[in-house]
Amino acid sequence: MPQREPPCDFYGDLNDDGYVTEIDDLLLYKYLREGWERVVGYTPLTESEFKRRADVNGDGVVDRDDEKLIQMYIDGVIDTFPICPPPTPSMRKTVSFSSVPSDASIYIDETPIEQLLVAQFREECLSDTGEVICTKPTLHDDWLITKKLSRIWWLLTDNERDNVAGFVITNWSSSILLTYTRKGLPDCKGGTEDWQDACCIEHSIIRFLRFANGEDYYDDISHCYWSPDKKTEYCYYWGESFGLPVVIFCAYTTSALYGHGGCALQIRKDQKDFNSWRFFQYTNDNIKPGDWQMPCYSGGEMYVRVERPTLLDCFRIEYALIAKWKIDKDTCEPVLVE
Repeated sequence: MPQREPPCDFYGDLNDDGYVTEIDDLLLYKYLREGWERVVGYTPLTESEFKRRADVNGDGVVDRDDEKLIQMYIDGVIDTFPICPPPTPSMRKTVSFSSVPSDASIYIDETPIEQLLVAQFREECLSDTGEVICTKPTLHDDWLITKKLSRIWWLLTDNERDNVAGFVITNWSSSILLTYTRKGLPDCKGGTEDWQDACCIEHSIIRFLRFANGEDYYDDISHCYWSPDKKTEYCYYWGESFGLPVVIFCAYTTSALYGHGGCALQIRKDQKDFNSWRFFQYTNDNIKPGDWQMPCYSGGEMYVRVERPTLLDCFRIEYALIAKWKIDKDTCEPVLVE
């Protein structure tokens, strides 16, 4: 997403470079926690002007509410601040992007901004043992839909990633209870066709769209709808996504006696290592070989594939293979095939 100018009267631009960026958000973060002395060397503004520009909700107090609003503006979730006049209405298809490219070299105190974000995340959301301690709204609003978590994902430890993965999956996958799906009008304007019973593939698509980068597939799935009861209807596109390294998995036998699918979140870097993936579907946040969703043997040799979607539709996925394992029916251990 391109850099955004302040919506009005320089609000949000705390280093006076003409834009509202991650640097401004980080300066406010440091100001709120460490005081003016910590940021004075990184902005030409006086403290009074800094505070005026930071008070983007206009309540006379500079606090974390302002910090969240600035981050939401950076990521395109909002188009203005409460203190500004409302913008001209416009249609938006996508939200929740990181405002700084992944290859950007931005430094504060000679430290890459990603390292500072990791420190901030650990302070706010992790215990000394790597367990998630922040609230669900904090993790969602500050780290998931802003995609700041996805940006620092590979800077966390294996243990931290595994713990965060379990928390995120439990809270934002297990609650998705769809029973029916159908097609309809594009741009999430409503379903029109008859309802069909949902199966694992629709569950997989909907979870993938939320956990990965759903906006990339908007044109493919904005005509797809799901419902728990044929009364309340939801578009496949959530209006937000987390940008995490999530793909699709498929567990199946060559004899076609068994076939099932779900999602897999990568928690270690070797994609060919079975233990690098945390498999999830329905209410199970950590599927293992031997579970009913990934049996060791089911009338034929069992295989597990992880695949990157290349094309999505309401009831169909096309893939590019990442890795494939055979599950040993005696030991229930995965063996890499390709």
